[in-house]
Amino acid sequence: MRRTLEPVDLMVVLGDCATVMGGYFLHVAASRTLEAATPEPIAIGRTAGIMDAVDWVQPVHGQAIVGDYLLGREASSRSIAAAAEFNWATLIGHRLRSLPLMPLEGIRASAAEAEADHAARNARKRPMAGNASSPAGQEERATTCSKHAAQA
Repeated sequence: MRRTLEPVDLMVVLGDCATVMGGYFLHVAASRTLEAATPEPIAIGRTAGIMDAVDWVQPVHGQAIVGDYLLGREASSRSIAAAAEFNWATLIGHRLRSLPLMPLEGIRASAAEAEADHAARNARKRPMAGNASSPAGQEERATTCSKHAAQA
């Protein structure tokens, strides 16, 4: 039995060869073996053009990454502090709303009591006759001390 080559078989063979040859040329082009080998002139103490860019961009990029991290961290801590302060204010507000005017009445009562005490102290004070070294001042001081001793 004899095998005959049909036109489809020929197209498959040509396609396989084209695929293998294309892969080979792609590999050679990627490894730069097709280029002519010419030495690149590099000045002493100077890097190539792309390396200049890398040397300049790398520190700036690193600083930007660190700066972004620090900003995120600061924003996070500020938002946590603001949330805690808001929660505290909300809690105090709820407590004040739940009390039926008790703090306000207590404040008013203690203010009236303090005012009465202040008025009573001012009424008891008399102008001193002379200074403490004068006989009238010493007599008044002795009277005041004896009153306090009698009360105690």
